[in-house]
Amino acid sequence: MLTLFFCLFLRQIHADAWDDVFKQAGLTREQIHFDPLDVQQSGGADLQMPYFKVLHGDPLRIPYYSRLYRGVLLDSASEPFKAGTSALLRVGTGVRRNLEGDPLAEAAKLAKEPDGLEKSLAQLHKLGGHPLRAQETAEIRKRAKSLRPEVREQIAFLLASEAHAFEWRQRALRLLDKPFLRQAWQERIQPPKREDQEDHNGLTPVQRRLLRDVDMPVLMSGGLDLLLAVQQVRLKLKDLTAHDQFEWDTPLGRVIVRGGETNDLYPGDKPYLLIVDGGGDDTYLGGGASFDLDHPIGVLIDLKGNDKYLGKAGLTAIAGQSERGSPKQAPSFGAGVFGYGILLDAAGDDVYRSFRQTQGRGDYGVGLLWDTGGNDTYDCWVLCQASGEFGLGLLIDAAGADKYSALMQAQGFGGPQGAGLLIDGGEGDDSYTGVSDPLDFPSLIDGKYNVSFVQGAASGVRADGTDGHGLAGGFGALIDGGGDNTFSAGFFAQGIAYWYGVGWLSSGTGRDKYFAVKYAQGAATHFGVGILQDTGGNDDYTVVQELGMGHGHDFGVGILLDESGDDHYHAPGFSLGCASAQGIGIFWDRAGDDTYESKEKQTLGCANMRIDLPSLRVTSRTIGVFLDSGGKNEFKAGAAGVTGTKTSGAWRHSPEFAKGQTELPARMQDRLLGVGRVVNEPKTDDPL
Repeated sequence: MLTLFFCLFLRQIHADAWDDVFKQAGLTREQIHFDPLDVQQSGGADLQMPYFKVLHGDPLRIPYYSRLYRGVLLDSASEPFKAGTSALLRVGTGVRRNLEGDPLAEAAKLAKEPDGLEKSLAQLHKLGGHPLRAQETAEIRKRAKSLRPEVREQIAFLLASEAHAFEWRQRALRLLDKPFLRQAWQERIQPPKREDQEDHNGLTPVQRRLLRDVDMPVLMSGGLDLLLAVQQVRLKLKDLTAHDQFEWDTPLGRVIVRGGETNDLYPGDKPYLLIVDGGGDDTYLGGGASFDLDHPIGVLIDLKGNDKYLGKAGLTAIAGQSERGSPKQAPSFGAGVFGYGILLDAAGDDVYRSFRQTQGRGDYGVGLLWDTGGNDTYDCWVLCQASGEFGLGLLIDAAGADKYSALMQAQGFGGPQGAGLLIDGGEGDDSYTGVSDPLDFPSLIDGKYNVSFVQGAASGVRADGTDGHGLAGGFGALIDGGGDNTFSAGFFAQGIAYWYGVGWLSSGTGRDKYFAVKYAQGAATHFGVGILQDTGGNDDYTVVQELGMGHGHDFGVGILLDESGDDHYHAPGFSLGCASAQGIGIFWDRAGDDTYESKEKQTLGCANMRIDLPSLRVTSRTIGVFLDSGGKNEFKAGAAGVTGTKTSGAWRHSPEFAKGQTELPARMQDRLLGVGRVVNEPKTDDPL
C-alpha cells in the first residue's frame, strides 16, 4: 500500500506528456480503457485469449508489454521450445512442460542404451500397429552398425521422442473415431474459399465437433516436447560423415540418415518420419510435416548446404501454378496438421517455395520451420510462414538477409485458438511482402488488392450476422531483430487484428519502409488489438487508404509506437492516432525529427462516430490520441489543420459524426475525444 501511494504521489509531482495529453480531453490515464460490461453487451466470441484480455482491458499497458515481450521472443530465437511455450500461454492452451523436470528424460535414457535405436523403432512399430518381428530386429541391428555411436544415440533419441509425441497426440484425439477424423482432415486441408475472407459463414458441423472433442492442451504438450527434442539434438548432432548411413521403413513413416556431402533428392510422394541429412545441396519435395492421418509426425534436419524445399519439382514461382488451389496438396516443411511437423536447416542459403499448410503452420497441431543461418528465400501461397489456427505455427530464422513473400494468412498470423510467430533474430536487411499477384483473394472494398492478413495479423470468425457461433482471433506476431527492412502488403497487415485477436509487428533498429493499402500499421477493427512497434531508425510509413497508423474501430485498440529516429509518415484519413465507433487509437512517436504528410482532416488524433442515435454504445468512449514527444517536427499539407514546424503544441479536434448526426447530448460530450500534442520531452515514459 505504501509503494502504491508513493508511485501515485510521484506521478502527481512529475506529470509528463501523457498526463497532459489526456488532460486536454478531460481524462486521466485510468480512464483510457473499455468498460468490460459495455463490451459484453456489444459483441462476443468464444475462445478469447488471456493476452487479448490483458491488452484490450488496459490499452496503456501495450508499450511496456511490447518492449518486454519483444526481448523475451528475440532471446528465444535459439530456443523454439521457449518461444512456443510462451506463445501458447498467451493463447490459453499452453503448458510448461519443463516446469518439474525434463519431459524427455525417458527418451534420453533409452537412447543411451546399446540397443536404444532398436528399442525406439520397436516402440514406433508397436504404436503403428505392426510390432517388429525377430528378423526385422536383427536387420535393424545390422544396419545400425553403420552409424557411429554418438550419432546412433541422437537418432534413437529423436525417434523415441517422436514415439512419445505420438502418444500425446493419440490422447488428445481419443474421442474422435477414424471416419470422422478423415472427414475432418479433408476439410482442414482444403484451400480457403475466395468468398469467405471478409464475410464469414459460421462453423461447419465438423468444426464444432473438433472444438468440443480435441483436447488442445494435451495436443500441444506432445508438440512442445518434440520442439524440445529437436532443440536438444541441434547442439549435439553437428556433423555426419559418409560412414553415417541408415534407412528403415516404419508404419509411421520412413527413417533416413545420410551423411556425407552428396546432393540428394527426396521425393514428395512418401511419408517421412525422420530425415537427417549431413550436407550437400539437397532438394526436398516433402518431409518435416504431417503427411496424412496415418503419418501425422515428420521431422527433417539438414545440417549443411544450399538446399531447396519445393512444393513440386522445378517450382520457380507460386503465381500461375494450379497446384496452389488443389485440394490434394499435402502439408510440408514444418507443418503440423492433427500432428506435428518440424524442419531444422542448420546452414546455407536456402529456398523454401511451397503452396499452403507449410513453412511453420499449426492446424490442430504444432509446426516449426527453424533456419539457423544463411540468406534465405521464403515463398508460399496461404496458411504458411508462421500461421496458427487451433495450434502453433513457428518460423524462426536466426541470421542473414532474408526474403519472405506470401499471399494471405502468413508471416505471423493467428486464427482462432492459434498462435503464429515469425521471429527473424538477425540484423540483416530483410523484406516481407504480402503479394497481390496472383489476385486470388481480392478485397470486397477494392478488388485491385488482396486481403492479406500478414506481418503480425490476427482474425477470428465473426458470426453475429450468420449462425452466432463466433470465435475469437488468436495471436499473430512478426518480430524482426533489426536491419533496413521493407514491409509491403494489401488490406489487413502490419500489426492488424480483427474480431478479438491480437496482431503485432515489431521491427528493430534500422531504416525500415512500411507500405500497405488499408487496415494496417497498428490498426484494429471489431474488438481486436493491433500493434506496430518500431524500436529505432529513420523509417518511412505509407498507408494508401484510410484506417491505419494507430487506429481503433468498433471496440478495437490500434497503436503505432515508434521509439526513435527521423521518420516520415504518408498518412490517409483516420490515421495517426484516430478512433471510430467506440474504438481507441493511439499514435506515439517517442523521439526524432519527424515529417507528417496528409491532406485529410481526420488525422493526428481524431474521433468519429458512425452509429445511429439513440444507441447504448455511446456509453463507451471513442478516443483518438496523437503524441510526438521529441524533436523538431514538420507537418505538411495541412493535415487536420496543423501545419509548419513544431516542437510544441496541442489541439483537440471537433467530433466527427456519421451522416445525419450533428451532435451528442451535452452529458455525453466526453464520449467522443480526439486530441493531439507535440512536446520536446523524448524521455517520456510509457503511459502505464
